Amino acid sequence: MTDRTTAASSSRMPHLALRPAPAGAPELVLLVLPGGRARDVGPASRRHLAYQRMAHMGRELQRRSLTTRDYPTLDVAVLRYRLRGWNGAEAHPVADARWALETVRNTYPQTPVMLLGHSMGGRTALRVADLPGVAAVAALAPWTPQGEPLPAVGERPVLLVHGLADNVTDPSDSLAYARRLRATGASVCRVEVPGAGHAMVRGHEVWTDLVAAFTALVVGRTAGPMADALADAGKATDDDGLRLQLPPA
Repeated sequence: MTDRTTAASSSRMPHLALRPAPAGAPELVLLVLPGGRARDVGPASRRHLAYQRMAHMGRELQRRSLTTRDYPTLDVAVLRYRLRGWNGAEAHPVADARWALETVRNTYPQTPVMLLGHSMGGRTALRVADLPGVAAVAALAPWTPQGEPLPAVGERPVLLVHGLADNVTDPSDSLAYARRLRATGASVCRVEVPGAGHAMVRGHEVWTDLVAAFTALVVGRTAGPMADALADAGKATDDDGLRLQLPPA
């Protein structure tokens, strides 16, 4: 199974690596948005650890979807940004994500799309969460600074996951963001992973388990206790749904 790479038509443009499932039409397309840096106008690369980390997670999620009926069949699309950084008001990854989502929707016009972002990619995913075709958003260790605008997600479920030992993006910021977003009527679940840092290295399988369970919820499938816990948290009206804790990583 090989990756297909699609590029938009400009001198320095984003690239989308599409990884189709080997058989049949997918039930869900996973658009993966890697992390980056607050400021960096150098070109992004597939060799950067942030890209490799999330591409690996996408492959693992697809593998699980093919080996058990608990999870929906996934096609995976991993975005490589034009530039490595967010870069202030320019918010460069947001334009790239809009292009990637349009490309995915043109390729899969009838298939729901779930956004999966880490760090800067989580911020990017939340920025485009209200665009047509988006069915759900999962933001891991998201960068959600104070004053971050809220998307009009409607009934789209949103999952936020943050390690409590993260010293790059602040877990208290994602909690405040989750509270503000839920106040708009959105279905928000936020999970805290004690002992886990920003890079998701320690307890990596826990993060993957959470996203896999969330994909099942997105397509209306029951996939065990973790999916049930996420579903209950998404319906909660107090902080219990925003501070769901897993065992230490």
